[in-house]
Amino acid sequence: MANTQLHRDTIVKIGKGHFGQNIKNLWIRGNYIQLLNDGMFTGLPKLKRLGMSHCGINYIRPDILKGTQVTRVDLDGNPILIIHENAFRDSKVSTFQCNGCQLTSQVTFNGFLKKMPLRVIRLRNNNLTHVPNNAFSGLTKLFLIDLSNNVIATIDENPYANLPNCYHSRCIQLGNNPLNCDCNLAWLRTFANNIKGDRTLWKCARPRSVAGKSLVSIKIDEFCCENANSTKRCGSVPDPNNGWVVSAHMIVAILSQIVVMFGIPY
Repeated sequence: MANTQLHRDTIVKIGKGHFGQNIKNLWIRGNYIQLLNDGMFTGLPKLKRLGMSHCGINYIRPDILKGTQVTRVDLDGNPILIIHENAFRDSKVSTFQCNGCQLTSQVTFNGFLKKMPLRVIRLRNNNLTHVPNNAFSGLTKLFLIDLSNNVIATIDENPYANLPNCYHSRCIQLGNNPLNCDCNLAWLRTFANNIKGDRTLWKCARPRSVAGKSLVSIKIDEFCCENANSTKRCGSVPDPNNGWVVSAHMIVAILSQIVVMFGIPY
């Protein structure tokens, strides 16, 4: 039912089963809905695939799929502002797609993804800026995570660490993001060595010294951060002075105790 100008109340009646309860696939495109309410599709117990792209959806409330068998959700092109943490609670959704939804990192990683037994996540062309280290924790069945064409600068170490199916060429897609390839992203350079496939689209936008380069073309000791004293901390390479600084402090402390105990003059 694409571009049919159905009133939202009519769509709600469809979801409540007023026009039959045997619908397995429901594809609605270009019909203005704005709000997906609690239990909106509970009247469709056989529903397995739900597509509601370009419907002006802003808000998604809890338990919208309660009572259904939905395994795939397509919400492309909706300007989503809020997705409740329990929006897809206890659902069977294995594929979640929301490309071009204006999603922010705050909305996306509030926990709703973890309430689904996901295998595929597609979130291309959104407004994601940051990926926290617990973004996909518990989603051990993930087979594909597509975060391409966002504005991701930083990724905490390491949201992909405990995903056993994510060590192949398709799983981790980060192309066309303005990565900040400083010392905080050095882990990703090392991690990339374990991933098969083309990673040339993993581009660095910062710092200036590596801007425009592919992340995997940069040496680990080029991932540098400048601290307040204008010294550099690079990649996983330890600061050779740290050990000496600690040792010097220890020596001074010991000598001071000797002076106090034995009255040895300086």
